[in-house]
Amino acid sequence: MSGIVQLPKIVMILAPKLKRFILFTLGLVVSIAALVILKLSIDFKTFHMELKSTDWWLFPIVMLVYLIGFPLRGLRWKLMLPHFKQVSLNEAIKAVCLGYAGNNVLPLRGGELVRMEYFARKTNIKRVTVLLSIAAERTLDGLALIAILAISMMSMSDLLPSAEWISVLVQIIPILFGGVFLSLIVLRLFGNKILEWVAHQHGTWTTNIHKLLTQLIDALLFLRLDSNGIIIGLLSLIIWVIEGLTFVIAIQMSLQVSNPFQMAYLALAVVNFGILIPSSPGYVGVFQGMVILVFSLWDVPTEAALTTSLIVHAGQYIPIVVLGMIIALRESLWSRPRGWWKLHRV
Repeated sequence: MSGIVQLPKIVMILAPKLKRFILFTLGLVVSIAALVILKLSIDFKTFHMELKSTDWWLFPIVMLVYLIGFPLRGLRWKLMLPHFKQVSLNEAIKAVCLGYAGNNVLPLRGGELVRMEYFARKTNIKRVTVLLSIAAERTLDGLALIAILAISMMSMSDLLPSAEWISVLVQIIPILFGGVFLSLIVLRLFGNKILEWVAHQHGTWTTNIHKLLTQLIDALLFLRLDSNGIIIGLLSLIIWVIEGLTFVIAIQMSLQVSNPFQMAYLALAVVNFGILIPSSPGYVGVFQGMVILVFSLWDVPTEAALTTSLIVHAGQYIPIVVLGMIIALRESLWSRPRGWWKLHRV
């Protein structure tokens, strides 16, 4: 009988682990499948020639341009937490860098948990508030990318009839991110009234719900139509415009087309929406597949598109992982008791 009583507890313990295992396995399968398709789609001799003809002297500029966005990301995050005076710009930047580095080496976007844990310990802000502010930040990123996608599509109306997948993307993505953002706005406007309603309810669940809602509202205090909110919105656009320049430079390195901006910013949007698909750490395979898909609209050979994708991917992967490791070593994250990177308590 005791075994039957313990069964629900065992299921509750194992269910999250099983879910993570399934998602991790699915991500690996997606990446492996994408790599197999790439292998079958390219001519390695042509691909080698593309690599040799690339202007590699511009590659350090790709890495530098990508890193320029991180101080702006840190500034935006600091502005998103205006009521927490203990947040310093330096700690916000380091936390963002650790998060992005972690996403490139840990499965299931584990970098977000590393970022949350580091920032919560440094600032004493509740972990739920930190995590929810990260989710809000990601929503702003999605809205900025939707704007970039819309502008890109307006400039390429002649190519749209041959790309039904873009129409599907345009229908799904705005609904997804728009719905999330609308939900955040509703919580921001009516959060206090919801808290009052919860406070008047009876039951053991009310305390936890009230606590969670309070932390959620704290994470959304930046959602105001004032100078701070406008700056946050502008920073969101500027951050992605800068990151789009990595695609522009990479296209010039490999393709040397007359107007790389249209291709670059469409690829920026599609790639970042595409890597929402579960994949291996670093989005290997999926990143390359999205770039090839976009460049096919201009009849760019697969080998040339793959070369460009590798330039951008490496130009983003290498500098942030190295920077993340430097920050981790300087902060002695690996020497923390109970295992910093294991994140048991998270």
